[in-house]
Amino acid sequence: MNIHLQHQARTVDCRNCGDPIRIGEQSIRQSYHNFAGKSRMRFYHLACFLQYMMQWYVENPFAPTPRGRRAMVIPEGLRQERANIIASYSYNMKRKRELISGGEFEKAEMLDSKFDILKERIKGVGGVPKSWN
Repeated sequence: MNIHLQHQARTVDCRNCGDPIRIGEQSIRQSYHNFAGKSRMRFYHLACFLQYMMQWYVENPFAPTPRGRRAMVIPEGLRQERANIIASYSYNMKRKRELISGGEFEKAEMLDSKFDILKERIKGVGGVPKSWN
């Protein structure tokens, strides 16, 4: 949405009060695109636009929203246990990549049983992360 202060070039009606805005008067032009992609314009007297915006701010008060990912709702003891399981999983994944790049496929396959154990342990502590599937 764009808002422009301008001298009116043609006579239009104010969107807020309905009175005409005559040629040469200062006005506010609000231009926007609707959901169909059509360009639309609304015209206001200066005082009417301020009244409209103040009314909008009263009807739509500021409500802060938290930023970032929401924290899981689990007790502190379980939170630490979950962090330990995730750290262990990360370490084992790193180790598995190193073994595969070194050509030690048998040892890398042995780590798969550890992943299954860690998945079972974390089920009771907030569930298995999507990235583990």
